Order: sequence, then C-alpha cells, then structure tokens
Amino acid sequence: MKKNILVAFFSFCFFGSFAQWEKAPKLSEGSFRSIDATQGARVWAGGSANTILTSTDNGKSWSKMNVGAAYKLDFRGIAALDEMKVVAVSAGLAEEGSAKIFLSEDGGKSWKMTFDSNEKGVFMDGVKFFNAKEGIVYGDPIDGRMFILKTVDGGRTWSRIGEKMPDLKEGEASFAASNSNIFVLDNTVWIATQDRIFRSKNRGTDWEVFSTFFPSGTTAGIFGMHFSSQSDGVILGGDYVNDKGKFPNIAFTQNGGKTWHKTQEIEPFGLKEAAWKIGIDQVLVIGTTGTSIAHLDSGKYEVLDSESFHALSCNSKYCFAIGGKGNLARMKIGD
Repeated sequence: MKKNILVAFFSFCFFGSFAQWEKAPKLSEGSFRSIDATQGARVWAGGSANTILTSTDNGKSWSKMNVGAAYKLDFRGIAALDEMKVVAVSAGLAEEGSAKIFLSEDGGKSWKMTFDSNEKGVFMDGVKFFNAKEGIVYGDPIDGRMFILKTVDGGRTWSRIGEKMPDLKEGEASFAASNSNIFVLDNTVWIATQDRIFRSKNRGTDWEVFSTFFPSGTTAGIFGMHFSSQSDGVILGGDYVNDKGKFPNIAFTQNGGKTWHKTQEIEPFGLKEAAWKIGIDQVLVIGTTGTSIAHLDSGKYEVLDSESFHALSCNSKYCFAIGGKGNLARMKIGD
C-alpha cells in the first residue's frame, strides 16, 4: 500500500529579519492541503491521489506513501497524535466513496480504515485533536446542521455528535482548504464557515456562534484561523476563484472570536489560507499569493515572498508549508 521515497532538503538561506522558505525537492505533482508538524521532529502532510508524506527528522528527509489505493482519495485533513500515530481524513462526497478516515499507529507502515460513510451529502473538511485520545472531524451540513464526528480512543472509532450545534444559514458551509478552518486549544474548538465562527469550550458538547465581517459566498469567505490563547486569534480568507483580488483577508480577535477587528488587507493581496504565531508579536501568514509576517506590536505587515501554499504547521524549530503541485518547504524559526 505504500511507496517510500527519501529526499533531502536544499541549503538554508536568510532574508532580512526572517528566514526564507527552504524548498524541498518535489515528491509529487499532487495538491496538498493538510500538514501537521506539532509532534516532535515528525511531520505529516496529506494530499490528492491518495498521497501522504512524512518526515521523522524535521524535514531533512521525507517518505512518500499511498494510502487507500483502492479508492480515489484526497487527504485534506491530517492530525498527528504522537510521533507514531496519525489520523488522515479524506475530503469528497460519501456517495462517491471518498468520505473515509484512516489511522496509522506505526508511523505509516500500516493503515486501518476507521470510518467510512456512503450517506448522501457527507463531505469531511478537516480534523483536529485535543490530546492523543480525543479529536473532532467536521464537514459540510447535513439537514441544515454541521456534520461533526468525535473520537475518544485516538481515532479507532468515531461517533456523530453536534446535536446542540446552532443551525447553519442557507448556503453556509466550510471550505476544505487547508485543514485550518478548525482549531483546538485546551478544551476549546473553533470551526469557521464562510463568515461565522462556531465555538465549543467543552470539546464539542455545547456550541455558540459568532458573526464576522467576511463575505459569504460559494468561493469567498474564511479559509483558515489560528489561536495563540483562549482570547487572541486570527482569521484568514479571500476568494479562491479570484485568488489575487483585493478582498478582506485577515482579521484579529481579542475575546475568543466573539468580535473581530478589521485591518487593512495583508499583502500580497489575495487569498490567505493559514497562519501561525511564531514569536511574541509575529504571525506567519501563507496563501496562494505569497508569505507575509504580521507584526502585532506595530500593526504592520512584511512581505516575504510570492510562494503559493495552502497549509501551514509549526513546531519550536521549524514551520512547514505545502501547496499545489507538491510545493513543500520549511522555515527555521528557532534553535
């Protein structure tokens, strides 16, 4: 089921006050929309054509594997539970055989399908874990309410929850863009639709919902978010069809998502999909039009490059970004 290819990174370079992306040799021409670098030196990335990438040495070398080869899968959600265990979620319609969840407990040597649905309309968008046991998968609405699954045994089994979730508006849904429209911190989970933020402070039992000023449309709205505390967070977005257009693409909250402060659009203008706080006052932002740093102390933005990425994840030493046509890179942020 899996094919391994080991590769090494090119040399590292610096620009200005921040390091630039250090690009990896291409392992795949696929589209990648999920990455998780939060468990030590292990990094996982999920992509189209059944492809999953992993590194055990903070990106010095990588392995490529094919998971669920009997199906046509696009792993737009991935979550590392520890350095050996990982959950991969395939986006796509259940009635077409694409709504599946896989678990590996041996570093990707073997995979087990732990959820499969053929229910019409089921389309899973992303996954996050509170800890090594409890995690949440969310997806497109079923009967006017967001599709939510929860596991309490590390992804071995999944149960439908969300009975107390507020109803969605007509046409409201989330984008399966970068596994960034869901975020967890301690016992809290936030999930973004095009223009609203759903929040549960007790791991998915009770929910409340907050509005934003982002436009709501079939191609425009919120595409990602990141919280550095229970109060402080950022949302990103734009329009994926007109991904270079000047639309609202960043906003900040200081009250856990209840209200959002509108700022000028972050440059390069266009679609932004993920962010990560990498210093006391710096937020790294990526999207299809380039990489930027938001300086929270001054309120200014610093453009780093025009590299196109969809997904972002960081640990204490490196940030990793991945996108279309297998574009994969890392950036050093710590010793």
